[in-house]
Amino acid sequence: MRLFFLVCFSLLSALAIASKTPTGLLRELEEARSDTSRIKVYTELTDYYMSSDYDSSVHYASQALALARATRNHKGEYTLLNRLASVYHAHGNLTLSKEFAQEALTGFERIRDQEGIALSYLTLGTITGKGGHFPEATSYILQALRIFEKTRNKKGMFDAYIKLGLINEQSGNLDQALEYYTKGKALLKAAPSVSSSLSLQNNIGVVYAKKGNMREALKYFIAGVQHADSLVHADLYISSLTNAGNAYQHLGSPDTALSFHQRSLAKARQFRLPEKESQVLINIAAIYVDRKNFTEALRLLDKSRKIAESIGHAFLLSEIYEAYIGIYEEQGNYKDAFLISQKQRALDDSLFNKDRKRAAERLQVEYDKERSKAKIKTLETLSGKTTLQRNVGVTVAVLVIVMLMVVYFSLYNMQRLNKRLKVSNQVKDKLFSIIGHDLRGPMGSVVQMLTLMENDVLKPNELKEIAQILKKHTEVSLSTLDSLLEWGKTQIQGVRVKGKVFEVAGVVQQNRDFFFAACAAKKLTLVSEIPETLQVSADPDHFGFVLRNLISNAIKFSYPDSLIELKSTVNDGMVCISVKDYGKGMEESDAEQLFETFNLRNDGTNGEKGTGIGLMLCKEFVQANGGRIWAHSKLEQGAEFFFTCKHVS
Repeated sequence: MRLFFLVCFSLLSALAIASKTPTGLLRELEEARSDTSRIKVYTELTDYYMSSDYDSSVHYASQALALARATRNHKGEYTLLNRLASVYHAHGNLTLSKEFAQEALTGFERIRDQEGIALSYLTLGTITGKGGHFPEATSYILQALRIFEKTRNKKGMFDAYIKLGLINEQSGNLDQALEYYTKGKALLKAAPSVSSSLSLQNNIGVVYAKKGNMREALKYFIAGVQHADSLVHADLYISSLTNAGNAYQHLGSPDTALSFHQRSLAKARQFRLPEKESQVLINIAAIYVDRKNFTEALRLLDKSRKIAESIGHAFLLSEIYEAYIGIYEEQGNYKDAFLISQKQRALDDSLFNKDRKRAAERLQVEYDKERSKAKIKTLETLSGKTTLQRNVGVTVAVLVIVMLMVVYFSLYNMQRLNKRLKVSNQVKDKLFSIIGHDLRGPMGSVVQMLTLMENDVLKPNELKEIAQILKKHTEVSLSTLDSLLEWGKTQIQGVRVKGKVFEVAGVVQQNRDFFFAACAAKKLTLVSEIPETLQVSADPDHFGFVLRNLISNAIKFSYPDSLIELKSTVNDGMVCISVKDYGKGMEESDAEQLFETFNLRNDGTNGEKGTGIGLMLCKEFVQANGGRIWAHSKLEQGAEFFFTCKHVS
C-alpha cells in the first residue's frame, strides 16, 4: 500500500496562525476607535482561528467583511473575500472557496489593484491545484508570478515558486519541483520567515521521499517537527509529523511510524482539519496492511473515504480507492478490487492526465518565451532612441536619482534610529523583568541562610556547610547576572550560540547545590537519574539557564514533602532532559501556551510570584541551540517539562 506524503499547499494567509492571543485581540477590539482598526483586529482573529476553529474563523471574517462593505472600504472588502476563500480552502470546501476567490479577483480588477489581483490569482491557483486541475492552476500562478516580478514583491514570488514546485511534484516532475523550491529558498534568505521556511523544508523532504532517498527526506521532516510550534503552525506541524511517520515506516520502524501518525491524527482532529485527518488515516491503514490486519485497515479507510467525500476532495478520494484495491487484491477479493478500480478510473478521468500535463509544461514554456520577447523588445526600443533623447534622459535621470537618494537616505536614517530606539526599549523592559525573575529567588535563599546563622541555631560543622552553600549561591548568581547581561546584548545583535561539548551531570550538580536552600524550605527532595557520562553539544550558559528555570518552577509549584525528578533519554541523536514535579499542575490547554510571553503568572504553592518570562527565554535559548521545549500537565497531578539538545556519543 502506497504511503501518502503531505505537502504544504496553504494559502498566503493560512501559513501561520496569528501570534497574538484571542484574549489580547478581543481587548484590542473593545479599545478600537476606528472601523479600520476593528477590521484589522477581526482579520487577525480570523487568521488565529484559521487552522483551529472553523466556525470562529468564518464568524470573524464575516464580521470584518460586513464592516468593510458598510464603510465602502473596497480594498478591505476584496481582501476579506480572499480571506474567506482561505478559510473554506483550509477546511476542504473547494467549491465555496473558489467562488469567494473569483469574487475577490473581479473586485481587485475593478479598482485596478495589482497586488490584490496577484494574490487572487495565487489563491485560485492553490484551490484549483488541490482539486487536481493542474494546467489551470499553473496558468493562475504564472499570472500571479508575472505581477509579483513587476512589483518586485519577493514574498509573492516566493509563494508562487512554492506553488509551482507543488504542481510539478504532484505531476511527477520532481527535478523541476526542486528547481522551483531552490528559487524559493534563494528568495527566503533575503526575507526570512519561520512559516515559509517550515513549508519549504517539508516540501523538499517530500520530493526526496518520492525520489527514494528516504533518509535525506527524514532529516527535513524531523527538522519541521522540532521547529514548528504545534499551535502557531498547526498545518505545517501535522504535515511534518505525518511525513516523518511515513519515512520511518519505509525505513522499517513501524512502531515509531505509528507513534508519529497518532500524534498527527490527534492534532488534525483538535484543529478540525478534515483533509489532514483523512490523509493520516490512509497512512495508519498502511501500517495495519503491513501487519496483515486487513479488518482494521479497511475500517480506517472507510473513515477516510467518508471524510474525503464530505469535503469533495477528488484527488484524495482517488488515493483511498487505490488503497482499497491493494487490500482487496492481497486478500484475493478480485471482484471488489475490480469494482473499486472502475470507480477510480472514472474519477481519474476528471483529474490530471498526460495531455493536461503537457499543457501545463507548454504554459511554462510560453511564459519563458514571453519574458524573453519582452526583454528583446525593451532592448530594441532603447537602442532606437536618438542621441538628443538619450542625453536629455540621462540628465533628467541623474537629477531624479540624486533627489531620490537624498530622500532615501533621510528616511533610511530616521527608520534606523526609530528601530534602534524601539529595540533598546524592548531590551530594557525585558532585561529588568529577567533580573527580577532570575536573581530575586537566589537572593531570597541567601537571606534564608543568613537568618539561620543569625538565630544561632546551627552547629559549627553546619555553619561551615552553610558558608560553602552561600559561596556557591553567590558564584552562581554572579554567573547568572553575566548571562543575563549577555542575553540583553544578543537581543540587539542577535542570539549567538557558543556551542561546546560538556557533561550534563556537572550542570545538574551545580543546580542541585544552587537550589539546596529553596528545597529545604519546602522539604522537597531533588533527585537526578541523569548518567554521569552523558554529554551534549550546546551553549553551556543557555543550557544552565533553561535547567535552572525549570527546576525553579518545579520548586515553586510543588507541595511540601514531595519529589522533583530529573531524567534524560537519548533518541535520534538528541538528548531529552525532563524535570518532573508532583505539585499543583495546570490545565492541558494552559500547558500548550506556557512558552509565550508572560503566560505563566499563577502563584506557587507558598504564594511565590513570577512573571513567566523565564519560560519564554527558555524557548528562545532551546530553539537557538537546535532543540525544542514542551510540557505535559494535569490539574493537581503535577507537571513535566522537556527540552532537547544535540547528543554527543
